[in-house]
Amino acid sequence: MEFNGMKRAKNVVKSRRIREMIKLNFTWVAERIGIDLHVIDLKKEDDRRWMKALIWPEHKDRRQLFEKAARCLEQTPIRLIEGDGVELLSDLVAQVPSDTVVCIFHTHVANQMSDEAKRGLLEQLREIGRQRDLFHVYNNMWDPKLHLDRMINGRECWQIVAETDGHARWFRWEADGCGCGGNKETKKEFQIK
Repeated sequence: MEFNGMKRAKNVVKSRRIREMIKLNFTWVAERIGIDLHVIDLKKEDDRRWMKALIWPEHKDRRQLFEKAARCLEQTPIRLIEGDGVELLSDLVAQVPSDTVVCIFHTHVANQMSDEAKRGLLEQLREIGRQRDLFHVYNNMWDPKLHLDRMINGRECWQIVAETDGHARWFRWEADGCGCGGNKETKKEFQIK
């Protein structure tokens, strides 16, 4: 599939009604930065094998998803930084051009952080959001839900958008798609293929 001459991966959400539920406005990503205490670079064979070894043997579907994701990553430029993301965040965001919206995305990382570190992260994000537009997409910080927090023009908005499977095999959409607050009547479940 192509969009404005660029090849795009197939939708990973299996549904005939997905376009009704999610209205996407295409936005260019200026830069992708990955931060971790111990960087795993899937372009390195040893790191790739290590990640595959973490997938339970009976979860063949997860192994297939991993392979698809790894192939996508091969074609996606990303700067990998080794270090404490909470400590590095403010300095990294300061390097992002002011006309660029910042999106902080993490899953299954915050559940390994202390409550104090989580609160520190959220306070940093609020401070950054007072100065520039910011999106924070995450799960497993306080609960398994997928959250979309945003700070636009200094105004904060928190929204739970989905319930997710712990191994990324499915999600149940809960957002109403038009702002803060979910609409339980639009709850749909999708299996990732």
